[in-house]
Parts: sequence; structure tokens; C-alpha cells
Amino acid sequence: MGVLERISTLIKSNINELLDKAEDPEKMLNQLIRDMEEGYREAREQVVNAMADQKRLEKKYLANLNLAKEWEHKAEVALQSGDEDLARRALKRAQDYEELSNDLKLALDKQEDDVTNLRVQLSALQAKIEEAKHRRNVLVARHHRLKAEQKIRESATGLKATDEAFAAFQRMEERIELEEMRMEAGAELDEEAEAVEARLTREEAELQIEERLAALKAKLAAKGDAD
Repeated sequence: MGVLERISTLIKSNINELLDKAEDPEKMLNQLIRDMEEGYREAREQVVNAMADQKRLEKKYLANLNLAKEWEHKAEVALQSGDEDLARRALKRAQDYEELSNDLKLALDKQEDDVTNLRVQLSALQAKIEEAKHRRNVLVARHHRLKAEQKIRESATGLKATDEAFAAFQRMEERIELEEMRMEAGAELDEEAEAVEARLTREEAELQIEERLAALKAKLAAKGDAD
């Protein structure tokens, strides 16, 4: 369950019904706070894992980029030795590593965006928990006051006050659902952009080998003229 989904599920539960059944609303509010804090700890673990994935992708990206450069150098050496077929094979390897590094770069960029979004959500979640704690304290104080009034008036006004206070939780749910929709929309746009980029890369792959081979030949020819 995601960072926001856990809290959204918690808020969507029938809190008013739980409070109606609870002998001690203060204990129930404290339990809700504990549930939210547990959700925060799990969310923080998700962010840590996402950051670790980002570092892993970055390491793989740099490794493939270096391999592409090494194979391009090998192609140059092969061409200097007069072995064009070997140079083509080396360039193909360089091309493969470059394509892989490009794919990894796209994944890395997306992961960086995801990590940034998760960290923003984590900070927002922490702020909401602090707000919930404050509102819990207010609710507890109001509940104590209402209990005193109940003894005098012999009425059940406490539940109404509790319902009004938990309207704030409903507003929080609406904000969370809006953010979820924004995230889904952003993810769809990212996937579309990645698909277009991949298609263009495949179409240009074959042309790049010959173009680079020609460039190497020109480079070696220029070097030979200079000598």
C-alpha cells in the first residue's frame, strides 16, 4: 500500500461509527494517531527503498556508459589495424551499451522524480500527523468539557462535537485523493514520452553504426594526413 493510500484507507474507515461504539473516544483518537504514525514509518521505508533504487540505477547507468566508451575505443584501434569488420562489431557493442545506458538514464530520471515526489509526500504526511495530534488534543479537551456538561444536562452532546471535529479529517481525505489523481496523470504522461523516445531510438539504430564508422574513417584519414 502506498504512502497516501494507507492514510486514505484509514480516513475512509467509519471513524464516527468507531467513536460511537468506543467507551473512551480519547483512546480511539490516540489509536488513530498511532495508526497514522505506523503508516509514516512504512512510508519512510518506501522512500528509503526508492532512494536505494535510484543509486542502483545511477551506478548501472554510469557503468554502461563507460563500457560504451571502451568499445568505441576498441573500434578505433581495430580500424587503425585495418580490420573494418572487427571495428563494426566493436561499434555494435558500443551502440548496444549506449542504448542500454540511454534506457537506464530514462529510468534514472523517472526514479529521481519519483523519489522527489515521495519525499515531498513524506514531509506532507509528517505535517498532517502533527496537525492530527494537535486536533486530537483539542478534541480531547472538548470531550472532557462535554462530559462535564452531560452530567449537568443529562444529554449526549459529546458525539456531535466529535463529528464536527472529524470533518477536518474528511477534508484531508479529499486533498489526498486529488494528489493521487495528479500522480496517476503524471505517470501516464511519463509513460507516453518514454514510448516515443524508445521508438525513435530503434529507428535510428542502424543508421548510427554506419555514420559512426564513416566518422572514424574520416578521423583516421585526417590523422594520417597530419602525420
